[in-house]
Amino acid sequence: MALNLYLDECVPPSIEAYLRIHDPLQRYINRIQHASQTARGASDAYQLKLASNSHVLVTVNIKDFVWLHRQWRTPHAWSILHETHKGILAAPAVIPIDELARVIYDFLKQNPLPVLENNMYTYKGKKWQSEP
Repeated sequence: MALNLYLDECVPPSIEAYLRIHDPLQRYINRIQHASQTARGASDAYQLKLASNSHVLVTVNIKDFVWLHRQWRTPHAWSILHETHKGILAAPAVIPIDELARVIYDFLKQNPLPVLENNMYTYKGKKWQSEP
């Protein structure tokens, strides 16, 4: 099943071309939307909210989104918040854009794909790790 990706404003928009090189038939990545198209200058929390309905959020802003993810999970665990998010993929900003596209693609083509809904994965040291 191909997923929709929402690229945080910190992710260069040019990554879309690199992602399409890896997945030209859209087997794993359906639609790609960049924050600059809909939420330029918006807060990280608003961008997660925007993405949450139908897109996996991709960011290079690990620290802020780990915090947001944990803030999202806490009221969810207490059954205060029933809304879910489609997942967060975060990688360090120092990764070259072509490599970032490749590691995102490699993550998405895993079989079976790890559960993304309400989960966050960070790319650390050549592998993806789930955030608590």
